[in-house]
Amino acid sequence: MPGIMRGHRKAKILPKARRFHGFEMRFPLIKAPNMTMDADTKPRGAHAVCTSLGPRGPSPLLHGFSNGTGRLLSDRISHFSRGVAGLIALAGLAYGPVAYAGPTAVLTNLGNFGTNAAGYGYSVGVAINASGQITGQSSVYDASGSNKGQAAFRSDGSTVTNLGNFGTNTSGYGYSNGVAINASGQVTGDSSVYDSSGNPKGQAAFRSNGTTLTNLGNLGTSTVGVGYSIGLAINASGQVAGNSDVYDAAGNYKGQAAFSSDGTTMTNLGNLGTNTSTGYGYSYGVAINVIGQVTGYSDVYDAAGNYKGQAAFRSDGTTMTALGNFGSDTAGFGYSSGRAINASGQVAGNSGVYDASGNFKGQAAFRSDGSTVTNLGNLGTDAAGIGFSYGVAINASGQVAGYSGVYDAAGNYKGQAAFRSDGTTMTNLGNLGTDASGFGFSYAEAINARGAIVGYSNVDSDADGFFDRFHALYWDRSELFDLNDLVSLKSYEYLESASAINDAGQIVGYGRNTNNGSFFAFRIDIRDALVPVPGTVALLGLGLALLGFGHRRARLRVRTRHG
Repeated sequence: MPGIMRGHRKAKILPKARRFHGFEMRFPLIKAPNMTMDADTKPRGAHAVCTSLGPRGPSPLLHGFSNGTGRLLSDRISHFSRGVAGLIALAGLAYGPVAYAGPTAVLTNLGNFGTNAAGYGYSVGVAINASGQITGQSSVYDASGSNKGQAAFRSDGSTVTNLGNFGTNTSGYGYSNGVAINASGQVTGDSSVYDSSGNPKGQAAFRSNGTTLTNLGNLGTSTVGVGYSIGLAINASGQVAGNSDVYDAAGNYKGQAAFSSDGTTMTNLGNLGTNTSTGYGYSYGVAINVIGQVTGYSDVYDAAGNYKGQAAFRSDGTTMTALGNFGSDTAGFGYSSGRAINASGQVAGNSGVYDASGNFKGQAAFRSDGSTVTNLGNLGTDAAGIGFSYGVAINASGQVAGYSGVYDAAGNYKGQAAFRSDGTTMTNLGNLGTDASGFGFSYAEAINARGAIVGYSNVDSDADGFFDRFHALYWDRSELFDLNDLVSLKSYEYLESASAINDAGQIVGYGRNTNNGSFFAFRIDIRDALVPVPGTVALLGLGLALLGFGHRRARLRVRTRHG
């Protein structure tokens, strides 16, 4: 039997080892024959510490023969053998290697802020942080079922908090949207703005700590005091990225600009040129990382004010850098868009593709480190060599999630599929079924640190050969799951889309109620199901058998002594 046995009195206590009944055993990891231990297999540690479970306290055998009890040596050996049998069983049950057997899940319906007289209401989960706090938006109805707009919310999975808005109209109607949430639970988004008389004053980006809704302002207002801004992303420091309409001091409209805000000051991140005749420029901030770098896209103008398309950018708050594209047409027109950024400053997005002659070849997902833009490819092209893919999310390791058109070897279009790319290989994540023509469609929305992806896919729920709804999907460890199959739902409910996933495997999105058309925000807590590998089961069986044999011998000895 492998292992090192140490006496109770002389043994050095092993780090973090528990000592029961006299001795400790340290076993190496038990690997079943022909078992491959890859990154997705989860043994419970390289070494497991087991302890004797002898039934009468510290084993007399390990204390020598000076305990004065007068028991037979065979009795002591019996105790020891039963302890060893227990160790074998424990090695198989508690400390043996286990294999991933797929996910299990728990669903939480987050509810809403009231419904109309027919029971209709809606809520949508949009983002989730590492603690499982969620933000999104919900319809608001009063007690009589009258529509009062919609409100951003924050939820911990049990309590849903209405984050409020910046005023309402004369009918009490207002709206706000929760779009992103950071590790501290700060939420950003946008809210309608009304003055104290109920007059509309536009829309403003906000930051909320769950109690106070802070108006982040805008980059100017019109001559009547109307302005527009929206918060789209927030980092751990509470910096918000988004975009705002731009007005000059006289109230003249000058386009839109990406911004970053620390909660007090809104900084205009600029653009990649302006129209010289109007002075208009346009840029849009979409995502921000932990060090305050912002990505998005900007219209591009040359020095003469000629429009040249659109370019993805990365900004450090001072300088906006164009990330380039995959070629341009014969007039020099090209485009690209940044969609997500990680802590290292890597950006994911998509770009138009043109050949050397300026011929359009579709669109391609990209990953950029700020200097080099890498074409992530696609899942096939048509007969003319045109294909398309879009990068929508990126994790800390630089893995990109998105979706791509799918073509067969003959160039026939077969729909589109969610993908994951490590920068070299694009993996087709599949879909949740195809229609009668063999078409399938799936879309990725988010990726977590270990590369698990969520999104949605078309399904044929009534098996008539035609798609009739979307279902939320979850992809992990090379397997695609319909989230509807992992949770318990009422017969009239289904989960339509998954929007975000955190590193704990908690997923947020929304579902549908087919009885009244309602939408409901949800959180799903994914748990990995683990099962013992075959070698582990064998150890468990052997240990239990030995325990039973030892128990029978002990009973026979008792009858002999007292009979």
